[in-house]
Amino acid sequence: MTISISPFTTSRISDDTYSLTLAQLTSVFIAELERLLGPRDPKFTYTGLEFDTTPNASPHIWFLKTGYPGHETDQDPTHITIRLTEAAQNDANLAIWQLAHECMHLIDPWNTEREGRPSNYLEEGLATWYQNTIIQDIPNTLPHYVEAKSLVEQYMPELAGTVKHLRTQHQVRICDIDDPELLLRHCPEMGAKVAERLCQRFETA
Repeated sequence: MTISISPFTTSRISDDTYSLTLAQLTSVFIAELERLLGPRDPKFTYTGLEFDTTPNASPHIWFLKTGYPGHETDQDPTHITIRLTEAAQNDANLAIWQLAHECMHLIDPWNTEREGRPSNYLEEGLATWYQNTIIQDIPNTLPHYVEAKSLVEQYMPELAGTVKHLRTQHQVRICDIDDPELLLRHCPEMGAKVAERLCQRFETA
């Protein structure tokens, strides 16, 4: 998989084909994830992506405040941007890998600051599993992400079908899946211990 030199610059290849960019890949990833997990929450608007040059920054989704810098208000923000790391500006595979993970978080956007609690192992596991289906040769070495992925991948695609059912038929957001019995009812093969861990709040350190 390749992208143009600039993530935002494209050129015509044929009459109806242009070189691939991160913007186009975002559309591809969202469509794939919606097929897998059901439509994303329509009350949130994806506004685009940017690169975060803050030292030691991590990829993340960012909930935008209303107004220009220095004049913002914070009234239930529903506009979201994806932030990739500075290193991803010059590394196409790294950019794609990070983007795939963050696109997963566009399905049921979770504002940790507003919710007062982090996401769960289920969502982070799905995001880490998905990014490694797109780019296989970049391992995630952070222990909690490795654990989350390992819990999820052994039960795919059945687990994805369970999440899709809960989201579309029961209107349950992924990060609100905190009852192991709910997962076991639809995906009994995973067992109680795995279900309980997937429902726990995700530890980042």
